[in-house]
Amino acid sequence: MTGEVWENFLTVLQQTLDLYRALLRLSIHKRDVLVAADASMLERMTKQEEVLVLQVARMENLRKPLTAQLAREYGVAPDDLTISKACELAPGPVSDRLTAIRKEFETVSDELVPLNRSNARLIEQALTFVNYNVNLLARNTAGTTYAPQGKTSQGAARVMIDQKA
Repeated sequence: MTGEVWENFLTVLQQTLDLYRALLRLSIHKRDVLVAADASMLERMTKQEEVLVLQVARMENLRKPLTAQLAREYGVAPDDLTISKACELAPGPVSDRLTAIRKEFETVSDELVPLNRSNARLIEQALTFVNYNVNLLARNTAGTTYAPQGKTSQGAARVMIDQKA
C-alpha cells in the first residue's frame, strides 16, 4: 500500500512541478508583454495564469491526503513532511526521484520569485502611468485664456468622452 501512495505522491508532485514550469514560461512572456504594453495580450495571459493557479490548487488538494497518509505511516506530523523529509523517509528509488523533483522545484522557484517581483513592479509602473494620464484627461484642459482688453476668462472645458456612446 505504501508503494502505491509513494507513486501517487510522486505523480502529484511531478504534475505540480509541470504546472510551475508553465507558470514560469508564462511569467517570462508576461514580462515582455508588460514592457510592450500590450493590454489585450496581457488580459489573455492573465486568464491563462488563473487557469494554471487553479490547477496548482487542485494538485495541492490531491497532495494533502497523500501527505497525511504518509505522515501517519511514518509517525510524523503532516506539516513536518516536507519534500526534504520525504526524501529521507522514502525507499531508495523513490527518494532519488523525490530529490530530483525537489531540486527542480528549487530551480523553478529561484527563477519564478524574482520574475514575479519584477512583473509586479512593471504593473505598478503601468498603473502609475495610466493614473497620471487619467488625471491629465480629467483636468480642465482649456484653462485660463485672455479676452479682449487684457481681461482673463475661463475657456470652455473640452469634452474628452463621447457621451453618446
